[in-house]
Amino acid sequence: LLVMVFVAGARIKHLLLIAMLAILVSPLFWVMMRPYQKMRIASVFLQSPHIQKLAETNPKATEKILGTKFVSRNWAAGYGFQLTRSKYAIASGGEKGHGFRHGPFVKYDRFLPESQNDFIFAIIAHQWGFYGSLGIIILYIIIFVCGVEIAHRNPDPFARLLAMGITVMLTVEVLVNISMTIGLMP
Repeated sequence: LLVMVFVAGARIKHLLLIAMLAILVSPLFWVMMRPYQKMRIASVFLQSPHIQKLAETNPKATEKILGTKFVSRNWAAGYGFQLTRSKYAIASGGEKGHGFRHGPFVKYDRFLPESQNDFIFAIIAHQWGFYGSLGIIILYIIIFVCGVEIAHRNPDPFARLLAMGITVMLTVEVLVNISMTIGLMP
């Protein structure tokens, strides 16, 4: 929405003001969240053994922040399971991967459950390795550049906004999905 409003002619100063208001209001959303929602967001930070140790040594503060008691063993078997398995799948792909429909994370569903939807990038990296992952990212970059070019060259304001909206929406979804599978986002 913000990109489409910007393309439509909004000033950057106004968009920054909206972003600052969102940042100021975000602690209110944290208070209203349920413990499982807080744990999903906190899992990004809880990947670090150092932060896990801090969370276990300060149970009162952790319970106040997360709304529940933190135990690293439970985290690894619960909220952190998909994330750690996804990172194992990506790392096991190595440089060239195991090949199409080969490798333990493809053959055994218990290694990475629900790999066909949210964690598809991890399976691509597992099967095709670094080069295959890089190829997928390059293809998405090409789609993004073509979408921006279509939006830029289109004289019709509605078509320009539509092209930019679809392009940015797809790009954000790709960035969120890939970042989630490698542990950079919740």
